Amino acid sequence: MQSVVAQASEMAVGSMKMVKVGDRRLVLLHTSTGFHALDNACPHEGYGLVQGGLDGELLTCEWHNWKFDVSNGACVLGEEAVTSHAVSVVDNDVIVTVHEPSPAAIRASAATSLDRGIDAQYNGQIARDSLRLLHAGATPVDVLLQAIARIAPRTEEGFTHALAMTADCLAAAAEMSGDDQLTPVAQAVAGMAESELRRPVRPRPVPLSGASVNDEGRAQYRSHVEAERESQADALLTGALLSGLSRQDAIRWTLRPVCDHHLAFGHGAIYVQKAFELLDHVGWAHAADLLAQLTTMHVYSTREDKLPYMRSFLKAVAGSSFDSKWQRPVDDSWAGRQRLVEVLLGADQVAAVGAAMDALDEGAGIVGILDSVSIAAGQRMLRHDLSFEQHPDVSGYGWLDITHSLTYANAARWAWTADPGEHTARLAMYTVFHVVDGGRYATIDETPAVGRAEISLDEAMATGAPSAAVAAALAEPGAAVADALV
Repeated sequence: MQSVVAQASEMAVGSMKMVKVGDRRLVLLHTSTGFHALDNACPHEGYGLVQGGLDGELLTCEWHNWKFDVSNGACVLGEEAVTSHAVSVVDNDVIVTVHEPSPAAIRASAATSLDRGIDAQYNGQIARDSLRLLHAGATPVDVLLQAIARIAPRTEEGFTHALAMTADCLAAAAEMSGDDQLTPVAQAVAGMAESELRRPVRPRPVPLSGASVNDEGRAQYRSHVEAERESQADALLTGALLSGLSRQDAIRWTLRPVCDHHLAFGHGAIYVQKAFELLDHVGWAHAADLLAQLTTMHVYSTREDKLPYMRSFLKAVAGSSFDSKWQRPVDDSWAGRQRLVEVLLGADQVAAVGAAMDALDEGAGIVGILDSVSIAAGQRMLRHDLSFEQHPDVSGYGWLDITHSLTYANAARWAWTADPGEHTARLAMYTVFHVVDGGRYATIDETPAVGRAEISLDEAMATGAPSAAVAAALAEPGAAVADALV
């Protein structure tokens, strides 16, 4: 599309004006090198470039000082170029020709730009290019796979919060349509860009050719992880996946190391769950690349159960006949959940083990234990005061730790459902430790913050402050938790 937009004789050198070609607003500039036309909207936040400053061949957007070369729209200071258009002068007519690129061309350009945005962690550019890709026919999966491909080779700690969040963002995007999908997509890409900013590519070993996909291979992988032999573990798991390791067997391979330990404060189990949820979105063909991130996480994560603060808990489990109790028949009429929850809301690790063992004897089953952990964590959340996190005797414990008990219990439930056995039963016991460990902070005598009015839970309910979901949880906590975890 082209249009006569001005008379050359009416524009002095150094001047500019806004013109339109069709519905497109452009800034027309006359410099010593001739006439030039750029999109009028600055690619940063859309401020009109016609209101900017022109200095020779340099156009500055006055809103945030981005600068552009008027001859081609290249960004001299800022994050990305502004689109330029062809200009010709016939007789006295200034003619601008606007070429609309094809969706394929837009996708190619936006994909290249998105990589640059990821590398520099330019969140604005990430959002704009993600939206351009979506408008040009890419799906949320397409955009996030590109981001994963960009950051995965550089992950220092393997699977992290950023990739776990990506699984949840894809689930959210699947429930949305149109431009609303940009919010979870851009959030996921920005999270990945932040976690791996400026890290070099991490060398990986050649996958093991002919790797065993049977129980022997799984045992070898577990042994390599335990001995922190990252290269051997990576080569073995990747080789097995390329040799046809099934999804179910891959779950068994990657779950065992996180059940051997209270790994990374429970993140180990959560990341395995999220890795497979992510693969359910993007396709099993990406398993070799994504699950390799779990290997790095498995190898280098802290074995919390080797730290002193877990000794009394582990000693109690060792003396509890847990090996047989976890296999006790499940009694659907088990009525001891609230008794167990009350113990879990305390601070006594040994008492928590005893209460959990009693519950197993009574027919709670592993799912009943996990239900109780979830309810206890939910009640801790309802009782939590944010000012408590500023208490001088509290260090490193807050709202996130409480929500983590819920996330950990949910991951353990997923693991038990996917691969029930003694290993995932022990994982459930680690969630018992996690929630009762929070009780040691609940015994601190907190002094209310100055000027903060105290309000009881009943008063809060009466004012309508809590949601209906909270009210339902208080009235029937078991049902509420069950619904939340579906």
